[in-house]
Amino acid sequence: MGAKGWFILKLLMFQGLFISRPQDQENFDFFYFVLQWPGAYCDTKKSCCYPTSGKPAADFGIHGLWPNYKDGSYPSNCDPDSEFDKSQITDLVSSLKKKWPTLSCPSNEGFNFWEHEWEKHGTCSESVMDQHDYFENALKLRDRANILQILTNSGIKPDDGFYDLKKISNAIKDAIGFTPGIECNKDPEQTKRQQKKKKMEAKGWLILKLPMFQSVFISRPHQDFDFFYFVLQVPIAMQSVVVDIQHPENLMQILESMVFGLTIKMVHIHQTAIPTVNLIDLRFTPGIGCNKDPELNDQLHEIYICVDTSGTEFIECPVLGKGRCPSKLQFSKF
Repeated sequence: MGAKGWFILKLLMFQGLFISRPQDQENFDFFYFVLQWPGAYCDTKKSCCYPTSGKPAADFGIHGLWPNYKDGSYPSNCDPDSEFDKSQITDLVSSLKKKWPTLSCPSNEGFNFWEHEWEKHGTCSESVMDQHDYFENALKLRDRANILQILTNSGIKPDDGFYDLKKISNAIKDAIGFTPGIECNKDPEQTKRQQKKKKMEAKGWLILKLPMFQSVFISRPHQDFDFFYFVLQVPIAMQSVVVDIQHPENLMQILESMVFGLTIKMVHIHQTAIPTVNLIDLRFTPGIGCNKDPELNDQLHEIYICVDTSGTEFIECPVLGKGRCPSKLQFSKF
């Protein structure tokens, strides 16, 4: 990697413990907009099936838009009567298949995935958006946070190479002015998963600075919530990294400089790898998730960005996930 400066990421331990809370009348504080890298998702011991439309593009896909509370808890399955209705999103299906693809088995069109996200998370945001707006806002957020482009512009590509975490962190800090934090978790088989998460406030549109993730996530079944988690998953890895971004930069470029290059290989990120680029005003603290593939390589998986309760503006996350990723991460091919 060329000497381009790297930002130091603050490592935080992240625990995947979820606890339900009783319903109350509180409004959620923000959304987590989560993007997933398909290569990391598929390059694990879990089964991976391409959708019936064929292999998805080698790009970050939407994992979800999740309402969250500042205390680290989140509402879920808030309205059993608000069932997923595909007829309400007929005009969005084409875009959803491209930007919110499913990788679950058996192979399917994606409706099961979208239904799950709507009923578990979307129903908790009905105070600010209906079913159509929920998916449309997520798609718009995806367009605004072009992670792959950001990484590619920084020379970081998914080529199975390894990137130095510190250098990635330093590169991000130099580009955005924030010290990123890294969080990770393990799948049922104790493998670490890389994940990139984006938190969004109730409307899922503007990126907010990611808040501290609580070591314990509490789920409460209620429509009111504090923010959304917009999740993009990297198919090959599943680890979470949180980054504080003070300067407006293109998330994709930031990610690339952080080891998230969107090319099809994995590369090691060194302290002098990424140039600062001003593509989009993100000014947020992203969360990065990582995991281990069958060969025990730590990989980039998901990115979390926060959005305000309107679901349209990115903001600083009120809560920041805790986790720890190794010094080097692999950006897997797909």
